Amino acid sequence: MKPQYILAILLVIPALFFFSCDDDTGTTGPSTQPPNQPSNPYPADGATNVGTESVTLSWTCSNTVGAELTYTLVWYIYHIYQSRDTVTGLTTTEYTLQDLYPGTEYGWRVTATDEYGETNYGPTWEFTTEDEIVTFNDYILELLIRGSISMPTGDLYASNVSNIYYFDANNCGIEDITGLEYLIGTQQLLLSSNSISILSTLSELVWLERLTLTANQISSISPLSGLNHLEHLEISGNQISDLSPLSGMVYLEYLQLGYNQISDLSPLAEINHLEYLYLNQVRYNNDFRLYAKLPLARCYSRK
Repeated sequence: MKPQYILAILLVIPALFFFSCDDDTGTTGPSTQPPNQPSNPYPADGATNVGTESVTLSWTCSNTVGAELTYTLVWYIYHIYQSRDTVTGLTTTEYTLQDLYPGTEYGWRVTATDEYGETNYGPTWEFTTEDEIVTFNDYILELLIRGSISMPTGDLYASNVSNIYYFDANNCGIEDITGLEYLIGTQQLLLSSNSISILSTLSELVWLERLTLTANQISSISPLSGLNHLEHLEISGNQISDLSPLSGMVYLEYLQLGYNQISDLSPLAEINHLEYLYLNQVRYNNDFRLYAKLPLARCYSRK
């Protein structure tokens, strides 16, 4: 037999042996078929009057090859980009949201991933929570709110005020800010030169970016401790002594503290983005950690 024929036979035999070991599908590894698309949402897509205390989101999903599935859930309030939240590593087809805002449209979406890394994205589903009547104790504040949404009469609902992006109530003689907790979409809130002393309702406005409270009657800023999206804060001209509620405001860039009763600036030391700090008539201690992080030219002080 000629040498070239012998070489051809030697090459063909291993190839035949290799393909004979494959399964009927011609593949040797696990199936690459992705999971089925998540479906059958609860609440149903477009549902209304969903309770605000809690809601358990649920869906169905399967995998034809029997692989284990995990899920990623993304949910958000429709008109508030910053509200987007992601939950990963879910091993069951449900997740509970608590303390929802009234009269608010939520969106959510589920991604299924199998143990081989194959994924399938579900559609975006929507639901709206039950609405509530909003009550303002301060007549002037209510008039200003009604003017901002062009609604002079009739009951005010949460859904009417939740989309107010900018609200200016400077120098209006306001004493009570009850009702502002429903302005969840507000990013700029101006309340300087009023007679405000209690800030508890502001704790709900977690997506505020700018807040002015200069020249009021405020002694405690504890309700502001969760407003971690704030970039601009003015609280000069009050009776504030404790700055610890500001320590978690990692995005804060501009801060006015003048004409208060502050003696300790150490809570500001970890606010790495702080660029402008106004300290007029503030008797503070020497905190070198703070000054090491602030350009001296941007720290304005007049004791």
